[in-house]
Amino acid sequence: MKFDAVIVGSGVAGLTAAAYLSRGGCSIALCEKEASCGGLVRTFERGGFKYDGGIRAFENSGIFFPMLKQLGIPLELVRNEVTLGIEDQVIHLDTPDSVYAYKKLLTDMYPASKQEIEEITQQIVKIMHYMEVQYGIDNPLFLDVKEDRDYFIKKVFPWMFKYAITSPKIAVLNEPVVDYLKHYTNNQSLLDIITQHFFQETPAFFALSYLKLYLDYYYPVGGTGKLIEKLVALIRQHGGEIKTNTSINMVDPVQQTLTTSGGEKLEYKRLVWAADLKTLYDLVDPNQFTDEKVQRSVAQRKAVLADAGGCDSVFTLFAAVDIEPEYFSKIASAHFFYTPSRVGQSEAGPVPLGRPAKRSKNGLRIFSP
Repeated sequence: MKFDAVIVGSGVAGLTAAAYLSRGGCSIALCEKEASCGGLVRTFERGGFKYDGGIRAFENSGIFFPMLKQLGIPLELVRNEVTLGIEDQVIHLDTPDSVYAYKKLLTDMYPASKQEIEEITQQIVKIMHYMEVQYGIDNPLFLDVKEDRDYFIKKVFPWMFKYAITSPKIAVLNEPVVDYLKHYTNNQSLLDIITQHFFQETPAFFALSYLKLYLDYYYPVGGTGKLIEKLVALIRQHGGEIKTNTSINMVDPVQQTLTTSGGEKLEYKRLVWAADLKTLYDLVDPNQFTDEKVQRSVAQRKAVLADAGGCDSVFTLFAAVDIEPEYFSKIASAHFFYTPSRVGQSEAGPVPLGRPAKRSKNGLRIFSP
């Protein structure tokens, strides 16, 4: 079968690509190796309770709402208020000034590091301001110059000057957040507490802006999977084919074909790979290309990815409890980041305790029995 585009991977990236392409009149096939779409954005049900299997909120950032509007997707949303707690202290993040409540919380925990926390707070406030410029308007890529003419004149054009000034300042803050904060403190426990919610290589500008971004969290009524349901329905409405339980066993970029796990051959004009990048390069033979420059480029990228693996792991425990919601609302909001001890991850020892981690061939961390 021949398609204008074949999309591999049905996480949000693959689904939105398929939605825009099918809505634009392209014939598309969306291939997903799992039994259902969504990736880390899915909701499942057990015993009458609904659980979010991945993310617990959508962050607008000037993109999410404009995208829903442009695709014509109605989605009932509520504000997803965030609470942050360490040991017996809890703060609500409800305004940009909540950063000062966060500073007080850290100072109460680490009084000997008061000056260091003050300097770090100044950096957070500065970065929050940068992100206000970065995400402070609806992304122009999701707007129509004619239909949104007034918005462009009143909002976008003035914003472009601010963005031009701010963007270089953000680029300077691309250093991993842990390394960046080490310029201000050598208190490892404090470093762990501040950075614990982020992957190790998260850039400083992104991680330290989160006290601002938390204010931009929204939750779909019925679960995060509601967005997936809407995207899937839109794709099918516009004639897109969705092939679940379908892995890709072969990629021929020269003939522009894919072969699925079921032996089906799909021809494409354009390939959108929204799945694991390492898998793509494992399936592509650089020698297929006649252009030596392309051969070298593919071979180099393939070598870079050869030993790549996930650098962080997340263990999620889902619990259903027979307690009224009011019990929890007295403690915190529905979205609660809680740390039971100020002893940071670096000081807690190997996990599980006493069993050093080993690295397997595929890059996953395993533990000795």
